[in-house]
Amino acid sequence: MPRPNHLSLIVVLCLVCVLIIGCKASEPTPTATADGSPTDSAGGLDPIATLTFIEGDVTLDLTGGTSGRAPGLAILQSSAPARPFRALQSGASVRLAANSRATVVCFNNRALPLLGPLVVRITGQRCQSGTPLPSKAAGRVRPAAGRIRSAGGSLAVEGEAREKEEDYGSFAIILNPRNTALQELAPVLQWVEVPGAIEYQVKLNNPTASFELVLDSAQLTCVEDGHTTPHRVCSAPWPTSKGALVPGQTYFLTVGARKSFAEAWRLTPQPSQLQPLTAEQADQVQAEETTIKKLGLDDVTVNLLLAGLYTEHKLYGQAIAAYERALVLQPVAVLYVTLGDIYRQTDLHRFALDAYEQALKLLVHSEDDPAVHAAAEFGLGQVYYAYAGNYAEAKSHYAEAVRLYEHLDAAEELKAAQEGLKMATERAP
Repeated sequence: MPRPNHLSLIVVLCLVCVLIIGCKASEPTPTATADGSPTDSAGGLDPIATLTFIEGDVTLDLTGGTSGRAPGLAILQSSAPARPFRALQSGASVRLAANSRATVVCFNNRALPLLGPLVVRITGQRCQSGTPLPSKAAGRVRPAAGRIRSAGGSLAVEGEAREKEEDYGSFAIILNPRNTALQELAPVLQWVEVPGAIEYQVKLNNPTASFELVLDSAQLTCVEDGHTTPHRVCSAPWPTSKGALVPGQTYFLTVGARKSFAEAWRLTPQPSQLQPLTAEQADQVQAEETTIKKLGLDDVTVNLLLAGLYTEHKLYGQAIAAYERALVLQPVAVLYVTLGDIYRQTDLHRFALDAYEQALKLLVHSEDDPAVHAAAEFGLGQVYYAYAGNYAEAKSHYAEAVRLYEHLDAAEELKAAQEGLKMATERAP
């Protein structure tokens, strides 16, 4: 009987091991965890939720990524103070001290209002037990690349604005209603005061109807406003004697001012385009408003959900008011960036400038949130390019946005910043 060839046996065993390991390695990467939360192609976890509201002592234990490790293994990082709009992966734990509060909005369109003392591990299963939100509501508060993408076209590199900084105080710049859809058919009128004006002329036109109204400046209410200093903001009720707006039609609003009766009216450089919602659209918005307000969530989250709803329907005036209410309660850089985007959407560039600068003030270091920093820099580039005509300043902000976006997974934003930088460079002295 021949003796066994030990060398051959070793070779055979090695081949078997290689085959087993190779088969194991070729198994498809799971696309979801056991609790239903999504995973990325490297075995890491995609965010499944975000914090929209924090009050008191709230900390996070964050589950690290799994790239480079066996699927399912993760690093549990040390606890860190929670901050609003921090993306939460499956497995992250939210810790609330006594009397602290937080709200987690899960991307399965449910919300988790939390009250301490409490420790909650955020998983797909835990999110499934949350309060149901209206359709698409979670997507309206989910940040991406440093902003909540609620203002359509916010990444388009803009041409020059018709209204400039020097127009404030020279013309009655319309503030409300301004380049927006309308739910209210008799809105309050607001514009920037023209010092020394004795009269204002309000004109509304559309293809089928128009009216003209002259207002004595002495009869108006004008108040100080930080956005328009040193010029005040004047208000007047809608002239009900002229009738309300008609749903579904398009109107153009202008306001003129004059300092003497012999002087011609000085009309605002840019009319405001108004589009009242149709009756069906108005009913839809009102129904969702009612649902959101009945959810029992904190005021910040409620206002964020409302702002997203309004923006989706191009009710920019109402969206601005909702974001501003949220920011009073919880100043957060990403919300200032989003507010700035909506101000630009309505061509209120001076107001947008203030919002982007507030965002940067809240970012102690750019590394704290480079995506938000990049978005604020891009917004400032847009404002300086289109509104101020300061191409050197625009170039500086665009360049900083490009530098930051190059290190982020934000191809669309990077392309827009590069285009802005190119255009500003061509026009800069």
